[in-house]
Amino acid sequence: MPLDLIEKDKGVLNVKIISAVLVSLFFVMAGCQQSSCPVSENPEVIQGSQNKNKAIVLYYSRTGDTRVVARTIQEAMDCDLQEIKDLKDRSGIRGFFGGMKDVSDKVKADIKPETLDLDAYSLIVICSPVWGMQFSPAITTFMSTIDFKDKKIVLAAVARMNMKAEKREALKKDISSQGGEVLKDFVIKTWFQSPEDITELTMEQIKDITELQRK
Repeated sequence: MPLDLIEKDKGVLNVKIISAVLVSLFFVMAGCQQSSCPVSENPEVIQGSQNKNKAIVLYYSRTGDTRVVARTIQEAMDCDLQEIKDLKDRSGIRGFFGGMKDVSDKVKADIKPETLDLDAYSLIVICSPVWGMQFSPAITTFMSTIDFKDKKIVLAAVARMNMKAEKREALKKDISSQGGEVLKDFVIKTWFQSPEDITELTMEQIKDITELQRK
């Protein structure tokens, strides 16, 4: 085999090895990351001081990043907030890979609360981490209980890297088919971002949310 072809093959092999190492590192870091926020058995609930906008933020968070996004939105809008708890242990790398498998198998999660009376709210903000390019089982399970008819929805996907546009479009299409209106959807990319960075990224995305709600 000519020398230049051998060197080319070695270069391709090195790129593949480096890529595999980076992907492995990504999954290990994602799996091992733990929440920096205090963990409670009871779902977090916050009520806005006035909540004139009749809005609520719903979220699930495994590592704490999505909690930062949800709290940022809640504080900016001065609205209600409700955490959706996954009753399955999702901690550590075992919890991470278990969650990815549940997403792949479309397993419904055991959650708390199982349902909520959302009749009083005109705007619902749904925040979820992205697992395998999908919303987490806790959020998809809870979304299956929501009556979206005549509701305005904002979808916030929280991802290490991204969430494919077609996956987001599928969520929006499903909500629209049930009579809801998705005003906005966005992705907060948290790879190597501090809580302060995540807050800033979120504020950039929601600065027009009040105007959207008036539509």
